[in-house]
Amino acid sequence: MHIPKNHFLAVLEGISQMPDHLMSVPNLAALFGLSDRQLRKSFPQYFGVSPGKLLRAIVLFRQTLALMDEEHKIEQNGNKRHGQSPLARLEIETNFNFSERLKRLIGIEYRELLSAAQNDHWATLWMKKWREAIAAKHLD
Repeated sequence: MHIPKNHFLAVLEGISQMPDHLMSVPNLAALFGLSDRQLRKSFPQYFGVSPGKLLRAIVLFRQTLALMDEEHKIEQNGNKRHGQSPLARLEIETNFNFSERLKRLIGIEYRELLSAAQNDHWATLWMKKWREAIAAKHLD
């Protein structure tokens, strides 16, 4: 199955604007105009991962972006951390082990991203690790 480049780019734009709570394989399939089965079969040839893994990575990236923004604001204001870090608060509020998911899906530690954030290149590091994870096919 071949997806025309202009349609493919439009779908990528649709994914980038999709709210996290709507990130699902059926919704993604609808964007492509495919059935879930067709999407699951053809998606890896374009992205190197299953549609579900890509959607999880997008949500994880958005969460990382929000955390890094919050960490940056704390640092800019000169506020030392008294109490919970943005990461700890997220994990408690959502009952979701963000650090573990980041390590398992991308192969990177949160503290590595924090260190990279000091030099304004955490997103570059995140994407590098994501590409390495796809290449190593260690995504679960």
